[in-house]
Amino acid sequence: MSRIPAITYLYEHGGCNDSDRELIRRLDIPFCETGYECAPKYLGIHPTTLCAGYYIGAEWLTDDHAVVVMPKIRDLDFVEMFVSALRFESSAKYFDKFYDIDFNAQPIRTNAFNNQITPLLIIHFIAILKRITKRGLKKAYVMKCENLQSKVKGKIHISRHIKQNIIPRREERIYCKYQDYTVDNPENRVLKKALTFSESYLSSLAAHKSYATLTSVINNVKSHFHEVADTFDTRELKSIVKNDLYKDYSEALRIAKMILRKFSYSISETRHDIDFTPPFWIDMSRLYEVYVYSKLYERFGDAIKFQVPGHHRTAVDFVDTANKVIIDTKYKPRYNDGNCGIIDDIRQISAYARDRKILKVLGCDSSTTVDCLIIYPEKVIEPTDATDPETEAAQDSCPQLSSFTHIGSLLQHATPINGYERFYKLSFRMPYIRPQS
Repeated sequence: MSRIPAITYLYEHGGCNDSDRELIRRLDIPFCETGYECAPKYLGIHPTTLCAGYYIGAEWLTDDHAVVVMPKIRDLDFVEMFVSALRFESSAKYFDKFYDIDFNAQPIRTNAFNNQITPLLIIHFIAILKRITKRGLKKAYVMKCENLQSKVKGKIHISRHIKQNIIPRREERIYCKYQDYTVDNPENRVLKKALTFSESYLSSLAAHKSYATLTSVINNVKSHFHEVADTFDTRELKSIVKNDLYKDYSEALRIAKMILRKFSYSISETRHDIDFTPPFWIDMSRLYEVYVYSKLYERFGDAIKFQVPGHHRTAVDFVDTANKVIIDTKYKPRYNDGNCGIIDDIRQISAYARDRKILKVLGCDSSTTVDCLIIYPEKVIEPTDATDPETEAAQDSCPQLSSFTHIGSLLQHATPINGYERFYKLSFRMPYIRPQS
């Protein structure tokens, strides 16, 4: 009898109990820190403390032992956060940097993520299709065979022509084989089939506040596929070759294959919960960046620039060009009741404020002192009891902000950080499935 794989459950940015920690140590796993814009190995568990970082998901540690890192926030509305990336093209392009799913690996028996992983796939797919259809569907040459009336197109298919026209004496017909330059090609048929699966799954989200937005986008995208056949042969997947000239298509086809495999190519499976999940990870800090960006853009429009690059492969989350403010999100609510750990963040953002590339985007020169703002979520992690007396943490508080709508300047609502010139912090409420007490 085969052994049932063991699963160790952790919470993001949290450790495990002594027995689980000792068990993981005995597995002798080569944990390592995650590099910049690199996929996390073993969900980014710290090699020394064995604490989880800001990645949630499920991963195999060995062939018979898996680890599952759960979200720290209870009742977090992932669908709303995913939909935020759908609204704006620049954040939609950022989508594939904050998650990955490995459908080639053995699934892990847990139903902990049914409400996260499937909407993530579907909404990412819709976001890419929205971008593709904005430019128009890709056309390709497709070989067609057709029994034409009184005309020749391409080459006459001799054997079929004899069988279907000469023998039955249909002299007005000519069976031809020709190439047609059309949107009805294998790539678009795969995309349309995955879109049908996506639409079927989203019906289960009818009660969600984002359902109307998702339905509207899907209906718009579907209208561009009216010339694409509904028929689909899984063998066509093997004939599709990646083309670097069509990066959006390559990404859309990759996600489409994931969706079709997720539901085992059966539309009926979109109605069922599945107790297995493939190994995957979501970078919660990057997801939070996209969510905040969607809210900032709704209020301030093009004045907010997203992921502005600096020197030495650095990038600041946002800059407000209208008010000359450098804005960085930190997925750390430790600032709620104090400033423990804020010094390193201030040093990082101070470097952005002196980066000539970033200052140029702001329209400033090196002699200008710009305002710096840290935006962070509320109550993701319990505030630490440790405080740094040098930062006067105990006296520094920050009000919660639930909406960026009609708020004027961000700095009007932010709290100055004690001891630092023109540095501010602002807490922004996360989306919840139900109102929080």
